[in-house]
Amino acid sequence: FTLVFQRFPAGWKIIHDHTSVVPPPGKK
Repeated sequence: FTLVFQRFPAGWKIIHDHTSVVPPPGKK
């Protein structure tokens, strides 16, 4: 699957393209 890295003010977060659920703050 593909991991999409998006830039957030709080830091980098990993967005999974197969789900719309935002990863917990522990995963950056």
